Amino acid sequence: MKLLLSIFFFLCTQFVYSQFAITSDNILVAGDKLSQIKADTSGIFPGDKGDNMSWSFNLNLSKDTVTIFYVGINTTPVAEEFPSSNLASFVTLKNMNVYTYYQVLSNEIIYLGTANYSKSYIFSMPFQNPKTVFEYPFIYKDTLNRNYSFYLESGGIKNFFFGNYYIDYDSFGKIKLNDKELDCVRLHTTDYYGTEKNFKDSDFSTFIESYDWYIKDYKFPVFTIRYTNKKSRDKVTKAKEVLFSLLP
Repeated sequence: MKLLLSIFFFLCTQFVYSQFAITSDNILVAGDKLSQIKADTSGIFPGDKGDNMSWSFNLNLSKDTVTIFYVGINTTPVAEEFPSSNLASFVTLKNMNVYTYYQVLSNEIIYLGTANYSKSYIFSMPFQNPKTVFEYPFIYKDTLNRNYSFYLESGGIKNFFFGNYYIDYDSFGKIKLNDKELDCVRLHTTDYYGTEKNFKDSDFSTFIESYDWYIKDYKFPVFTIRYTNKKSRDKVTKAKEVLFSLLP
């Protein structure tokens, strides 16, 4: 009987994966960098959520890499418009640097707004009601639900945008990316902003849904599936991205 029980408990432990808390050890600092390779989106879906999950993805990677750099605000062009910021990030897109400004506290990260900068153009957008994008510690089944707001001027018209940001630590298990298997947790995020409080009634709105897989002791997701819906009056455009992170 003891032998049978030992075999039973051994078999059970082979299928119990570790969950972990995302702690303030993961807080972003100047000098951090995230590089992600875009992959073919065909046949790639988030899968189910829950305990002891197993996800497997065969990725066809492109040569298109996106790198986000995290820097001190004194290196950025419009830091004075974000006086409470103590960290910024930037990514270069089509000969333009897109800056994002954050206030990093001991237990949370707050998104203060963005700025687009090129040799001939500067556009900044501070949020009137900033967006809390993460809290620490964050453990399995925790959620974060925050409203935010900002003004956006277009064609001389200033529009007020409502926003809602939601994160759900919905799963843990193992992820297999091509031939590499990793213990991981998954966060499910939705980010909506529009001229009305829901996508359907807005003239202009964006809804982003992301699934991000994290491994222990790495600040950034190792893998992301992201869906983006944008509405401009009666026209709706949809996009899907699959991103594979280059581990250091």
